[in-house]
Amino acid sequence: MEDIEYELIQHCMEDLSLSRLEFPRRFYERLFRRAPEIEKLFTKDRTRQSLMLYAVMAMVVRCMRSGKDVSGELGQFGRRHARVGVREEMFPIFGQAFIDTMVEFLPHRHAEVLERAWTPTFARISTGVIAGMRNTTPDAPLFRPDPKRRSNPPTCPNRAGNHGGKSRGPSKAPAPIED
Repeated sequence: MEDIEYELIQHCMEDLSLSRLEFPRRFYERLFRRAPEIEKLFTKDRTRQSLMLYAVMAMVVRCMRSGKDVSGELGQFGRRHARVGVREEMFPIFGQAFIDTMVEFLPHRHAEVLERAWTPTFARISTGVIAGMRNTTPDAPLFRPDPKRRSNPPTCPNRAGNHGGKSRGPSKAPAPIED
């Protein structure tokens, strides 16, 4: 990952930290509007799902920058998603909805710059998740208990051992979604 690409992505995650519930909610609204068949896959608590989306993205971005191999985590994530019915052809829809929501929530950033930075990042993440999906057998358990796993998503702190500087929230409230 290029330093400048990472810096932009890290700033985006910091900017979104104040909207970590609203951003996923709007993202899922957009995703379900574009692909209504995906909504039926979400049978669990959507607030928890929203928090997990932000947490997983933040963890993966930090780990990619530090050079930590996250293929195991992404593979496990992919296996879980395959077991609930996620299909590979859903990823481009998910990715574009994610980027479009990012552009909505970060109006002070140029849409083209956001897309140029996030598209390869999303592709790297998708590749790992899809690899895990392809390695899923129908009789594999949905969740494998891991005695070392904490109840919170894993973290990969930055070089300073923290999660970055001050958060900068969006410069204005997001407009209604108009797809």
